[in-house]
Amino acid sequence: MRLDLYQSWWGMLGESLAPPPGGVEAGVAGIRDAGFDGVMVFHPLLEAVGPDEWRTLAEGHGLKLGAGTFAATAEGFARDAEDACRAGASWINAQICDVEARGEAALDLLREFHSAAAAAGLELVVETHRGTLTQDLLRTLDYLEALPEMRITVDLSHYVVAGQLEMVNHPEDEFPELFERSFERLAEAAACVHGRISNGNQVQVPVWGPGEYLPSAHFARWWRKTMRSWRRRSAPGQALPFVCELGPPPYAMTTPDACGDKVELSDRWADALALRDLARACWKETENEEEGG
Repeated sequence: MRLDLYQSWWGMLGESLAPPPGGVEAGVAGIRDAGFDGVMVFHPLLEAVGPDEWRTLAEGHGLKLGAGTFAATAEGFARDAEDACRAGASWINAQICDVEARGEAALDLLREFHSAAAAAGLELVVETHRGTLTQDLLRTLDYLEALPEMRITVDLSHYVVAGQLEMVNHPEDEFPELFERSFERLAEAAACVHGRISNGNQVQVPVWGPGEYLPSAHFARWWRKTMRSWRRRSAPGQALPFVCELGPPPYAMTTPDACGDKVELSDRWADALALRDLARACWKETENEEEGG
């Protein structure tokens, strides 16, 4: 078993989705040189460069490609899935952008997405994300109860913010029990992890902070639980994708500089590399636990 580390292409872009310095080729080469295993590209950005071009870029740099979609309907998803296949993806991450569907209507939509993914030969992972079908933690737990075969991309930053938890006030061993139990259930269905750290007030904060930075400790603990659960359920040769997904402003917090221009509060690329290292450390710890018996 292995951990595949992906860098989000969205995370390589500047404000207003400005391309990285040097363009697409240089950005992809930088991802490779930083030791990532793959690049994660959501459909609007996949389409902007072109699925065939993305396949050539990824393969040329020895990277895997993960695809994503914001589709709200099964028909839209099927179109995005076709492009994902052309780009060489074997799995697709779905933020299902229908925030109004509830109950049986939501379950029917999930079933339609799973059927469309199977028809395309792709593994579907449904992302836990605000403003989508999975915007609510408890609603998502209901989906998992009704559809035990459903696999998810765990992005806990959204549920920490939506739950209005000021994490700096919770020591590592005193986090609210409801959330611990709920996050453990999410871990049992996880087939992908999105790496982003929230402090309960902002959805994306720097990975490290002054002194004992509790948000990082909480997320590392949850990721280790997810990795342990995934290892128990998976077969040798399988890979767990971990995507470092730190978005540009307004996800990234900014402050005015001396000229009044907005600058990010931290180095987003350095934070992505810190997330990469933190994920590797979490995975190594679970490996050591398993080898120790």
